[in-house]
Amino acid sequence: MTPKNMALSTIQQIWQQITQARRVAIFLPHNRNVVAGAWALQYLLYNHQKTAHIFSDNQVFAKKLDFLPYSTPIYSEIELEYTNQINIKVQNKNLKSLKYEFETLNGEDLLTLQLTSDQHLAAKDIILGEKSFNYDLIINLNAPSTEMLGSFYVKHQKFFKQAPVVNIDIDPDNELYGHINLVKIQENSIANLLLEFYLEISPTLLNRNSSSLLLSQLLLDNSSETNFKNHPLVKELIRYGADYRLIMDKLFHQNDSQYLQCLGTVLKNLQIKNKVAVTMLSQKMITPEIDIQHFIKQIVNDTLQHVKEIQALVFSIEENQEWKHIIYDFSGDHGLYYKLNRHYHVLGMNQNQIVLSSPLESIESCQDKIIRALRN
Repeated sequence: MTPKNMALSTIQQIWQQITQARRVAIFLPHNRNVVAGAWALQYLLYNHQKTAHIFSDNQVFAKKLDFLPYSTPIYSEIELEYTNQINIKVQNKNLKSLKYEFETLNGEDLLTLQLTSDQHLAAKDIILGEKSFNYDLIINLNAPSTEMLGSFYVKHQKFFKQAPVVNIDIDPDNELYGHINLVKIQENSIANLLLEFYLEISPTLLNRNSSSLLLSQLLLDNSSETNFKNHPLVKELIRYGADYRLIMDKLFHQNDSQYLQCLGTVLKNLQIKNKVAVTMLSQKMITPEIDIQHFIKQIVNDTLQHVKEIQALVFSIEENQEWKHIIYDFSGDHGLYYKLNRHYHVLGMNQNQIVLSSPLESIESCQDKIIRALRN
């Protein structure tokens, strides 16, 4: 890893790492919609002939943003390959040819190298060199901790410990876990930091594609604001060519923004314990004209893409100042319905959906009862 040059700005230090990397892995948190920002960063890298791929446990957000002028796949799995390098000293050896073959000797599979030279090679001339993964730089966007990267960090901790990590975020709870940390808690969007990259590294790449991506990220990060067009950064991105009308229409006028905001809240509240997941949402976040039953069904289906191998999901929804627990049973039989009937008044059951009535104890206590019920 290249030592940090303290004479460089943080962005210049990050760019130095990027220019020295062969392939870059960009990771996103599962419960925050930073896809547009990731595409903006990737667009900058691609235009500097850098290979960069984006990874996230969440595939939902990308589908909602497929109208943008630039988009690439968001991968739910990463294929890591380990490279072992063998160095051979050939100075003054007059190397004439190099061949290799695979063979089996005494029951072992071997890779045999055949070097033809004028001089004998000694064991001291052969050095086992650097070991590295096929991605040699990690950039995490808007992930305050590595745990927020979900299954990627759990499955590939060795990779995260070996490769240099760039941590770009605006969250005040960021743990500053990166080798280089660009964390500005005073900013209201990750788009602000990414625009700084463009302005400092390649301002000529601020065009319709990049500015539309940055504008989308800015609007999603500030969806509670009402007067978007007067935001100074919005005006700046429009000058660079961002299609403001298209983005506003797709994100907000079609209720997509509300859905993404609700889904983000549901995923943020998601907690899993012993294969039982719980989450909650207030009806206040849903406008009256929305079909709430269809809305909940859609949000639950999308949530299930991020909670694999669970036996039950408890979705708690606040309606008219009362909370209602909807339990989705994935345990394989319908015994959970009868077991829960001992503890609660069950309003009804539809396929794998169990609805409990109010008043209710806390969602955590409900979670514990379901865990015990599934064990018995």
